[in-house]
Amino acid sequence: MGKLEMEIKQKLLQLQYDGINTRFIWVRSHQGIVGNDMADRNANIAAMNVALPEATPWFPPTDLKKMIAAEITKKWKIQHENYHAGQRYIRIFPPPRLHTCLMICPLRSKMFFKTLSRLRTGHSCTKKYLFKIRRSTSELCDLCSVVEDEQHLLMECPRFVSARKYLFEEVSKSVPQPFNLDLILRLQDVHH
Repeated sequence: MGKLEMEIKQKLLQLQYDGINTRFIWVRSHQGIVGNDMADRNANIAAMNVALPEATPWFPPTDLKKMIAAEITKKWKIQHENYHAGQRYIRIFPPPRLHTCLMICPLRSKMFFKTLSRLRTGHSCTKKYLFKIRRSTSELCDLCSVVEDEQHLLMECPRFVSARKYLFEEVSKSVPQPFNLDLILRLQDVHH
């Protein structure tokens, strides 16, 4: 939105605040409509009398986009490194990069990233979490009778043997074995 458009919008908001309703309608020009012809004349006079400041550079935001993104990412990295939650947060959440996971893995669905985030933060649909938020009567795995947390679900429960085998095959392409849950959840470049 340009400067003139912003000024017009501010004036319209002020009029609305003052209880004056405004409405724009298109009117064919040069048809002898008194108000329209007067507005046209005034606009032409104003356009000729406007002196533009000479030393005012103007850049479209797109020219500065990379520089702004790099600066924001730099500040974000500093905040990440000094985050109050400590090393567990830094270990679980990889440091920010200029290119996000969404750019690296464009074929991933929103649900993929939502699930990964929930697993990383401990807010996934495990019995332990559901019990904590009073959506389950027990935090124990129905099959194993041990606490069903992310570790148990992804690394131990016999119910997910085939899915775990596939997960381990994919993870071992990027990470040397042995690996643990924290290492798997820290992966940024998950391909399948």
